[in-house]
Amino acid sequence: MRECQPKQAERLSTEGEQRAGQGSRLRAKQLTNKLNFNGVLSSNTKSEDELFSVFFVKNKTNFCRLGVSLPKKIIAKATKRNRIKRMIKNSFNVFFQETKGIDVVVRAKKEPQPNTGDKILQSLDQHWKTIMSQRNKKNKTNGKS
Repeated sequence: MRECQPKQAERLSTEGEQRAGQGSRLRAKQLTNKLNFNGVLSSNTKSEDELFSVFFVKNKTNFCRLGVSLPKKIIAKATKRNRIKRMIKNSFNVFFQETKGIDVVVRAKKEPQPNTGDKILQSLDQHWKTIMSQRNKKNKTNGKS
């Protein structure tokens, strides 16, 4: 067996496993399974504004998972889509660092105007706060604190 094969095997992550990038903290798991993704999209819990629709549902795991949907029809340039995905993932990782058990899917409604990074982050921050407030309400009604 060649020397590089064990190293490559170490870098591969199995389905549902967290993987850390070089010099970064652990990242949120991604919703990649179509059934999980569709399950979140069909939930009746969502938050909307002019840029994004954010769907969320409680899961039975000890971690948060994120799915991002930025269609080519809405955001034509791949560089813009990738930049917005990075912003969404980074914002999600910062806000939900200590939270457990939420699946979130972010879907773009329209393309943001150029140089509106702050507006995107404000929008996402408001969505995350809405998710947490609705989650806390449900926990209180179920007798959990």
